[in-house]
Amino acid sequence: MSRLKKGLLIVAGSFLLLIGLAWVAAMLYEKEIKQLVVDSINKNLNTPVQVKEIEFSFIRRFPYATLEFTDVVINGNQFVETNKPLLSARRINLNFRIWDVFGNHVSLKKIEISNGTAFIYINKKGEENFDIWKKNNQGAGQSFTVSLENVLLKELQLQYLNLLSDQDYAALISNSTMEGNFTNDEFDLHAASSMMVDHFLVGKVNYMNDREASLQLSLHVNTVQHSYTINKSSLQVGKLDLVTTGTITEQKDGNKILLTIQSERAGLKELLSLLPKEYTKKINQFTFNGKINFKATVNGLIAKLKSPLIKAEFSSDNTSLKPIDSDFILKQIRFKGFYTNRKSDSNPISYLSISQVSATLENQPLSGNISVNNLANPMVNGNIAGTINLKTLSAFYKPDTIASMSGNAKINLQFEGQPGNAAAYTSSGTMNMQHVSFTIKEKAAVFEEFNGLFAFDGNRFKINNLTGHAAGSDFKINGSIDNFFSFFFQKNQVLTGRAELSSRNIDLDELLDDKRQGFSNDTSYFLNINEHFNVMLDVNIGIISFRKFQAWNLKGKLAVHNKMIAADNLTFKSMNGLFELAGTIDARSSKNVLINCNTTVTKIDINQLFSEMGNFGQNIIKDKNVYGLLTADVKFSSVWSKTLHCDMDKIEATSNFIIEKGELINFEPMMALARYLKGADLQDIKFATLKNSIYIKQQKIFFPSMEIKSTALEMTASGTHTFDNIVDYRIQFLLSQIMGRKVKQMNTEFGTIEDDGLSRTKLFLTVKGPMSSPKINVDHHRMEEKIVTDINKEKKQFRNILNKEFGWFKKDSSAVKNAPKKKKEELQIERGDNE
Repeated sequence: MSRLKKGLLIVAGSFLLLIGLAWVAAMLYEKEIKQLVVDSINKNLNTPVQVKEIEFSFIRRFPYATLEFTDVVINGNQFVETNKPLLSARRINLNFRIWDVFGNHVSLKKIEISNGTAFIYINKKGEENFDIWKKNNQGAGQSFTVSLENVLLKELQLQYLNLLSDQDYAALISNSTMEGNFTNDEFDLHAASSMMVDHFLVGKVNYMNDREASLQLSLHVNTVQHSYTINKSSLQVGKLDLVTTGTITEQKDGNKILLTIQSERAGLKELLSLLPKEYTKKINQFTFNGKINFKATVNGLIAKLKSPLIKAEFSSDNTSLKPIDSDFILKQIRFKGFYTNRKSDSNPISYLSISQVSATLENQPLSGNISVNNLANPMVNGNIAGTINLKTLSAFYKPDTIASMSGNAKINLQFEGQPGNAAAYTSSGTMNMQHVSFTIKEKAAVFEEFNGLFAFDGNRFKINNLTGHAAGSDFKINGSIDNFFSFFFQKNQVLTGRAELSSRNIDLDELLDDKRQGFSNDTSYFLNINEHFNVMLDVNIGIISFRKFQAWNLKGKLAVHNKMIAADNLTFKSMNGLFELAGTIDARSSKNVLINCNTTVTKIDINQLFSEMGNFGQNIIKDKNVYGLLTADVKFSSVWSKTLHCDMDKIEATSNFIIEKGELINFEPMMALARYLKGADLQDIKFATLKNSIYIKQQKIFFPSMEIKSTALEMTASGTHTFDNIVDYRIQFLLSQIMGRKVKQMNTEFGTIEDDGLSRTKLFLTVKGPMSSPKINVDHHRMEEKIVTDINKEKKQFRNILNKEFGWFKKDSSAVKNAPKKKKEELQIERGDNE
């Protein structure tokens, strides 16, 4: 056998022997060591420790012997409001030297904690959950001591919550090692940690959120003087490297801190990432070039009721900012900045200032300053001056409702405001709009060449001669808008104001055109009123048009409020007549638009009315059938879709009307009646004046009895007519006016019918069914009513004669002296069918 093989066998045998001895030692000393460590822990802690299992091993952490605790829970001091343990861990390893097992003294050298959570809590009274060590350690045995040289943390979720000082820190420590002679009075500590910071809240400000961080720490510890000196150490947050030096000294009432944190020529984006997340949501939408000089100090006492003073200074002499989806660049950015968490002892609020700001945007210079008092509830103060190209600006900021914009805005504005406090907004200065054009999302109209001056005053701005045009419409606006800054910088604010709108022409077809619906050759509309507008408009419009409708000299008042438009005392000329209108358009529903109005029209052209209103969406009577001048009072209510399609079943209207110089041409009910009478010419009916009332509900038109005196005949008509052309008419006319074969047939059947000379012989008919083929019959019910009425009338006349001649029936109240002369009874002609 070669020497090499013998050597390998000796090594292998020795290793097996060592393992065997270790196993035997573990078996022999396991119970004793377990008891020693557990007793020592219980003597030093005043809170119970829950452990599922304890294992002892010589091999697992060689050259250390290991006591492994599984599923450990240390409750600490419990509080009802949290009910969280101080420490819970899947595994805790206590490591000590192997040879300690064979002696009388065990010294703890290393602790490993993995897969757990640690919750450090201080309530509003200053009570702590981690005060678990016994104040008097007389009960602790000397056979077990702590001589730590290494602490290892793995996957530990750590949270520090101090309600007294309003601090809340939370981080996941993925890996952390600390090395040093911890039991010496003075030693050097070296630590390396990597973690994910969930939040770092001081007050209501979150200084770090969802940030990766790593720490390389070199620390000199003096346990006698209770001081810690940080040599040049590195803290990396994201991609930002910060160099830290300073001291921490323990005092009776807290820890005295003096730290300096600095980064020379740090990247602008990385530096801004340290700001609270709510202020940097859009940072990732930009690319940055240039470096920032940064230096911060932390100085003061950390105690239950105190926090140190933090100051930071930063500056840049040449940086640039570019949106990731644009070629425009904000260049030559220069500024000086300052931040502190405590403005002064008398005014302990945070403060941020960025001053002496200058930059160029598309070769246009800009300048300004901005400061923020109290980041938790910020009061913003700033000013800006320069000429801004709006097309370029839209690459950096564009309101959600704007699709595109161009033109220039020359601005000189001073501003101050506080979110949540509308009364705090103040402003002064002007903004001059020059050749501004813009488009609104989901609208086809292009608003072009807007020019005007805006003057800022407090929380309002005044509009001076703002002019422009869009899709064939022109505008001129003067007025003032209140709550302007609150509306743009706060949620759920209402924009209020009053303005005068004048125009030579407004085309609502183009302004309301909706790009979201229909095909390219369709015209669709969408009406939605912003619920946060509360504006009064005095309007004066030369011509306004929508579809076929046109109006002239539109004047009156419009109020936009809570997704409603209200018109008051609105007058205009249209259809050769005059309109006076008051009403509302209610768009508060997410699905429908309610339209209500009271209208007075004077001598408007009925033919134009039906034509321009699209025959009101019905086929009963169209513009080709009706002519004349209409004067009416109308009360109208209806329900429309957001795309301006009317729900015909929801139309309700009442109207008292007068028609002058009226004419019905080829009106289907009249044509059907003419066919029935076989001889009457009802194709073109002209009448001088027609008065009546109508009522519309559930797609049915109701009209009471009305007299129609026309060139063709005189008649009385009443009944209903539905929107789908089902009619139910009751018609009465003078028999003597009807000529033709139908009357001759009646004379043959009933004998010769003679008029009494007063044209009182009448015919009662009903017209029912579809208008295309109605059933025309004699109205038996009305005939019977007429006969009874005539008989009663004859009785009264007869009693009056007897009373006059003989004095009879004097006590009969129905007998009336000087009764009128008896007239001839009217003959009722009844027919059972259309034959």
